[in-house]
Formats: sequence, structure tokens, C-alpha cells
Amino acid sequence: MRVLHLIKSTNLNSGGPPKVALGLIDALRKKNIHADLLSLRENKTKRITESWHHEFNLSWPIALGRSNDLNIFIKKNIIHYNLLHIHGVWDYCLHDAIKIAQKNNIPWVISPHGMFMNSSLKKSFFKKNFALNYLFYRKNFNSSSVIFYASKEEMENSNLINLLPQKKILPNGLIFKKNINPAVNARAMLNLSFPETSSWKRIIIYYGRINREKGIELLIDSFHELLNFHPRTGLIISGIPNDNIYEKYLIKKIYKQKIKNILFNTKLRGEDSFFLLQASDVFVLLSNQEGMSISSLEALSEGKPILVSKNCNLSSIIKLGVGIETDLSKISVVTSLNKILSMSEIDLKKMGLIARNIINNQFSWDKIVDTLIIDYQNIIQNHGKTNI
Repeated sequence: MRVLHLIKSTNLNSGGPPKVALGLIDALRKKNIHADLLSLRENKTKRITESWHHEFNLSWPIALGRSNDLNIFIKKNIIHYNLLHIHGVWDYCLHDAIKIAQKNNIPWVISPHGMFMNSSLKKSFFKKNFALNYLFYRKNFNSSSVIFYASKEEMENSNLINLLPQKKILPNGLIFKKNINPAVNARAMLNLSFPETSSWKRIIIYYGRINREKGIELLIDSFHELLNFHPRTGLIISGIPNDNIYEKYLIKKIYKQKIKNILFNTKLRGEDSFFLLQASDVFVLLSNQEGMSISSLEALSEGKPILVSKNCNLSSIIKLGVGIETDLSKISVVTSLNKILSMSEIDLKKMGLIARNIINNQFSWDKIVDTLIIDYQNIIQNHGKTNI
């Protein structure tokens, strides 16, 4: 079986979809599935050296997000694949590939990565509505063999678009990191790197992109009030720069309001910053919209209780006893944080153990791709294609 994956960008600074696509393909290849990845090259990204990952330059006009070189490659090679797996929905290069697959009678599937969610569709509504109904986007979406949603909640929250293809759940998985910094060592690293954290009894962390949609300002406001009840609590905001104006606004806000016990980090990233998550006690994500947060799964894999907004689509996991789900109001967030921080160490560790077990049982790529391979085989068989 040969599967061709396509995503606009593999820049990990752009969010979760690239990390998901790369993890999925790595897991498929370990199962001896021939999986290749195509993407567009960004000027700031490193050149790719893996033989299974091909990058292509953008064509003029850049704003369209198309690549003539990419289209030439797909036209020449698509017949050597059984299936095309698209990651994303709105990028023009994806729809160029769909046209080529259709002409060559190659089935294709889509992972929307939260982009079909009702809250996402309402943003740039007129542009998306025009693409759906006056271009060829809806037709392309409806010709997909399967739409893979990351969770039941994401699928249910994507009902506005009302598409025809079969819907299935393909959870976001994790590539488990070696626990080279267990909690005690990670806390020592934190105190050494940032001495001001030494007096903190409990640590709350936001770990992700610095973006307005992530609810970081609400977290800061809620934390400011929470200090009245838990004065020895600290907040780490560790993120990938994504919006320079918003980042400067948050830093200025913290400074002007003289909010204590906040560490704002954007210099340490990736593996170099992971000890910050490991040294923390509670992970918080107050997103306005989310497909399925990879950073939340990473926190759970490290045994961290989580506090997430209802828009994070983690309700089914929260119900298993790994944290709290909150509304996007300051009083709700403060109340929820106070509840978690008032728990005993024993109860927090119980939550953490449950969290680790859930991730190991449900969100390891090794187990996820076993089911996906069966889905791939069924799609290919039903499409009348034979394995190459």
C-alpha cells in the first residue's frame, strides 16, 4: 500500500497539524506502509533531507498558495499511489492535488484539523462561503471517501458545513518523549534557569503558540485574581511566537498591572522548553476554538491535570477524571483553578496516573495507525483499486 500525504506547511511553529501529519507518517512507515509527504517550502524553514518528504517552492502570485512544481510532481507520480491523504481544507494547493487525483481515479481522504468546526467557519465567513458555494471546494469535499475528525466533539461541532462523505474518528497521536527530565529534575532545572521560580509552591503553565485564540489574556487576568487565594502559585507562559503585536500587548499588560509570579518565555522552544511543562503542576488551555490540542495531550502524557475550555473538544477525556472543563469567563476560570490548586498532592498524582494511562491506551500513534491502515485498505478496495 502506498499513501501520499499533502499539507501546505510542515513548519512546527504554525501549530498542531504539521506535528500530527509528521507523527502519523512516521508511525505508518514503521508499520511498513509506504507513506510519502508533500509540502510547500517556507523561506524560514530548514531544508528537508528525508527521502519521503518532498518540498516545493511557491509559485507567483504567492498569496494564492499554489505551486507549479508541486502540481508537476503529483501529475507525474500520483499513479504510483493507492490513496491521497489531504491535511487541511482551504489551501489552494490541496485542491489542485484533489483535481489531479480525481483525473487519475485515485481515492482521497481529508483531515480538516479543526477547520470545519462551526467556530472556525464563522471566521472569514464570506470568503469561505464563496469558496464553498461558488468555486469547487464543496464539490471537492463531497468527493472525499472519508473525512477524519480528531474527536467526536470536533465532528459534532462541524455540523454547519453539512458534507456528504463518511465521517470517522482519527485521534491526534503522540510521539512519546523519553522522560529524561522527571518532575524533580525538571523543577531543579527550572529553578536553576529561572531563580525567581524557587519560591513557587504550585505552577500553572500555558504551553503552545502565542496567539489570541488561545485565551492567554483571560488566563493572565484569572491568575491575577487567583493570587489572592494562592499567593505562592506561579504561572509560566511558554510559547512559540505567532503574533508579535499580541505578544507585546501581553507583556505590557503584565508589567503595567504589576502581576507577580509570571514567567513569560518565548526563547526556549521545542525540546529545549519541555522541562517547563514537566516542572509544572497544572496545564491550562482556554482556546476559543481547537480541533484537538496536541499540547493538552502532551501535558496528559506527563501526568499533568488539565484545565481546558469547552471549545477544546476534550469533554470525553475530562469525564474520565483528568481535569476540569471551564466556560470562558474569568469567574469560571478562577473557580476551576482554585479547585485544582486546593487538591492534595495525592489527588493530583491520582489524576496524573489516570491521564498517563489514557494517553498510553488511546493516543499512541502505534495503536492509532493500526485502525487507520484498515480504513485505508477498505477505502482502496471499495474504490476498485488494487494495491501496488
